[in-house]
Amino acid sequence: MSMEPTTLSKMGQSMFRVRCDACQRRGVYRADRLLELVGDLTPPSALQAIGRLGRCQKALNPPDINAINYGIDRCQIRSDYPPETIPPTIGKAMHGKWRGFIACQRHHQGLKQAKPCGVEAELDLPTLVAALGYDFEIDRLPSKLNAPCCGGRMFGLRWVVGEKNV
Repeated sequence: MSMEPTTLSKMGQSMFRVRCDACQRRGVYRADRLLELVGDLTPPSALQAIGRLGRCQKALNPPDINAINYGIDRCQIRSDYPPETIPPTIGKAMHGKWRGFIACQRHHQGLKQAKPCGVEAELDLPTLVAALGYDFEIDRLPSKLNAPCCGGRMFGLRWVVGEKNV
């Protein structure tokens, strides 16, 4: 079963919040208006495009992925989700029809630099509820997970309600 990636056109009029702690930028974009500016991109690609639109020097001139200071020298823009939008427990997320995705974001394997695997897998919430309990807090979930491809501890979690990314 192949799952189509979420793109700006599928997000409709939902709000797309971004922030960069390195340069103190913050912004809120409506997905349909952002679609007109940058085209039909996936949210990670849209983040890079927003950085370039804002004339971020790190986004305009990204370092080589194998550079020693890649993590510091790259644009740090990321999605900014208000904490109240994500349910506090995995049980509530399961009953609210939320879907969770985990994606590898490693930059090192052992002592060597490595590219992220690019693998994204859907979390099986009923299994997590059975293993960890209905009242297990979502904030504590990263301590119990590993990246799906390499078993690493550097990964990102993304939550989806229906067709809305959170």
